[in-house]
Amino acid sequence: MQQQNRKQFLIQVSFIEAALAGILAAFRKFDLILGASLGLVMAAYNFYSLLSHLNREDKTSSTPQKDSMRKMTARFILRYVILAIVFVGLIQLGTWHLFGFMIGFGTVYGVLFLDYLRRVKKARQALKIS
Repeated sequence: MQQQNRKQFLIQVSFIEAALAGILAAFRKFDLILGASLGLVMAAYNFYSLLSHLNREDKTSSTPQKDSMRKMTARFILRYVILAIVFVGLIQLGTWHLFGFMIGFGTVYGVLFLDYLRRVKKARQALKIS
């Protein structure tokens, strides 16, 4: 992911978080706000780290070495362990925190999916024009 795309992604996540927090604050669901904010942060971390690791491995070589594969596997496991710890912590806090987390986490991937559909549509239109 290029530097410009990273900045754009983080800006989009910030706007999503602000909008979602504003909507939930209107209903006075502060437990949901905390959970949704944590979900947005974890989704951004998950997506960003996944792309960073894959780009790093892609740049190093076309045929990964054993040591490189071990590091990549360790990073994937670490990412899922962090997500599991957050998830278990939210279960301990209560259902509203967990529900908010799922809303926040899902919102980021929903926006990414819509952005993907927009890019596909733009690429198809560019092919039709050519």
